[in-house]
Amino acid sequence: MADANTKAKTASKSTRTRKSAAASEALAQALETAPVQYIPVNRLVKSPLNVRTIPYPADSVASLADSINAVGLLQNLVVHDMPDGFHGVAAGGRRLAALNLLAERGIYTGEKTVPVKVVPEELAVAASMIENGERRDMHPAEQIVGFRTLAAKGKTPAQIGDMFGYSSRHVQRCLKLTNLAPSLLDALAKDELTLEQCQALVLEDDQARQVQIRESLKQQYGNMPFPAALIKSRIVEKEIPASSPLFRFVGAEAYQAAGHALRTDLFSMNDEGYADRAVVESLALARLEEEAKCSGQLKLATALEFFQYRFSDSFGGNPPLYSCGLSTL
Repeated sequence: MADANTKAKTASKSTRTRKSAAASEALAQALETAPVQYIPVNRLVKSPLNVRTIPYPADSVASLADSINAVGLLQNLVVHDMPDGFHGVAAGGRRLAALNLLAERGIYTGEKTVPVKVVPEELAVAASMIENGERRDMHPAEQIVGFRTLAAKGKTPAQIGDMFGYSSRHVQRCLKLTNLAPSLLDALAKDELTLEQCQALVLEDDQARQVQIRESLKQQYGNMPFPAALIKSRIVEKEIPASSPLFRFVGAEAYQAAGHALRTDLFSMNDEGYADRAVVESLALARLEEEAKCSGQLKLATALEFFQYRFSDSFGGNPPLYSCGLSTL
């Protein structure tokens, strides 16, 4: 079994590598045909399409600035056009930070020109993600931002996956994480939250409640890490799994017909759903009442079915009749 899993993982990685290579080739072709242009440093800004969210270490930027001052900029920046004559740096953010540092030190003037290549906006995100992905493992927060930007430009999960060699499922999960409250995404980028904790938090669509749950657990646990499962239990504390006997008694069709949607956990093995317990119980009682109207009396079989589902978790599927109030039937 272990050998089969290893082969499957190797095949998946190989497929992703081939697809990612295709995206890299498209970018390489664009860069090959683009002429080198020289743009003043004061007309260069970090692109909003640059997926890099983690600040560059100050000593790393300072070291690169010293190198550029000594031998010049050896590698051009990759930019795209922006309004008002500015150019957004999609690949080369640390080099831009070093150039700005040289300008702050008075070594370069703002009019100092540096080599760049201009790419279409639709390739800017790809350039940023490929550069960051090649140099180190991309932080999950950066991948989330990159996929969000591409989705906002109309790319489907399948198209995004094809660009970088990921499955649509992986992209869909990343896009789900874009619903994190901005402060929580920042916390992920700073490694103050784990990816697993964020996956649990986005089970809640309300960003204000996401923050509230996180703050509540921080107060309870202090600086100690708290499990992602605890976040999930807080979110669904008034809900029941769609796999529960009570929900199966009601049925998904009746629940949705009543105007309610299941809360789906994209990060569970089988996209587990959750339903409002109070609503499900109300619908279950309504079904019993309807049975009574149709038959003129409460059908014993239906009543037993309902109460067996209702109490199966507590009584192992065989609730005693007195617990159901049916001992006299």
